[in-house]
Amino acid sequence: MMATRSLSDDQVRDNKQRLGS
Repeated sequence: MMATRSLSDDQVRDNKQRLGS
């Protein structure tokens, strides 16, 4: 459960930066 949440946060941050911020 916790691992999933951590992964989601990491992916979200990577996605935001990858989008070109």
